[in-house]
Amino acid sequence: MRSGKFKTVIFDFDGTIADSMDVLFEIFNTDLAGAFKCKTIDRHELELFRSRPPLEILARNGISPFRLSFLVLRARAELKKKIDQIHSIPGIETVLKNLKDEGVKLGICTSNSRANVTSFLLRNNLSNLFDFIYSGKHFFGKDRILRRIIREQSIDADTTLFVGDEVRDIEAGHATGIKVASVTWGFNERDLLEKGMPDFLIEEPVQLLSL
Repeated sequence: MRSGKFKTVIFDFDGTIADSMDVLFEIFNTDLAGAFKCKTIDRHELELFRSRPPLEILARNGISPFRLSFLVLRARAELKKKIDQIHSIPGIETVLKNLKDEGVKLGICTSNSRANVTSFLLRNNLSNLFDFIYSGKHFFGKDRILRRIIREQSIDADTTLFVGDEVRDIEAGHATGIKVASVTWGFNERDLLEKGMPDFLIEEPVQLLSL
């Protein structure tokens, strides 16, 4: 049994476990931009967006919160067709297996669909590692999902860690009273994550084992 502080670790999915950024970038440009009358994004702009908070990115692309809900649903549907193109973040599989072997309860909290996450986990032989998967319909509002997880899974917020790659993950954890580990290999870059004041800033997956 693990002797560390955290008995439950909840992971974000896209950008944290799944290396899906390139596929989502392609989906936005080829399927979503035209359908939702948004500007396409080139590689330079993508790197720029990594250093910007989500509301600023949406405003710069003319995406209202109302339209965002429909865009997320469409993105999920398109991602389902390309789920076999997505691989896990290098090193994360070993970390997940080690945490599980240490008796840590593992879960996923995501804005992606449960079907997409389940399909990915099965394809990558990771489905047996997770105790629960929770999916939200909205891009924002992960704090509501985290509160639901705490309630339904009967876990202690004080011994729970939320691992994510975006500022909105930090905000969700803070709003819920859960410690947050921000990873630098996902969507938001290190400087922006630091400004969000996560409890931990992680450069490599293996560092999660020392928390």
